[in-house]
Amino acid sequence: NDNGGMTIKGDIRAWHPHAPSFEWWNFTTTVPVSQGLASFTVEVIDGSHSSIHDNGGNGFPLQTDLIPQTQLSCSAVYMGRAYMLNLTVAVRDELNFQDIKLTVPIPMRQAESMVPRFESHVLNMEKTGIIPATGYSLYSTG
Repeated sequence: NDNGGMTIKGDIRAWHPHAPSFEWWNFTTTVPVSQGLASFTVEVIDGSHSSIHDNGGNGFPLQTDLIPQTQLSCSAVYMGRAYMLNLTVAVRDELNFQDIKLTVPIPMRQAESMVPRFESHVLNMEKTGIIPATGYSLYSTG
């Protein structure tokens, strides 16, 4: 069955016969920055049957003002010590933001409770570069 160049990346199959199952698929396509992409629909072709999934006619929205750059980001938790977070995002230049900040909820121990409370920690993101001919700049927590 031709899948249009898509590759399956993973799946979850439940042990219970009536539980849902999930599959993750990857695909690659190029969309000109000047054209943009606001939403998408999915067509599933199974043999001779086809069905379109369009989120009730609204498409599945994509947010393109700020795009996380997972290949340039990382995090780690050191047992009993500090957390390390380096996040890089591409931000659309035409938005002209004054500041880019990241708010991170940090779990804190509470006396006589197994449930942590969370304190917000605000990080300033610094401009670290531009992505030529795209209208985006890179910002990082450092």
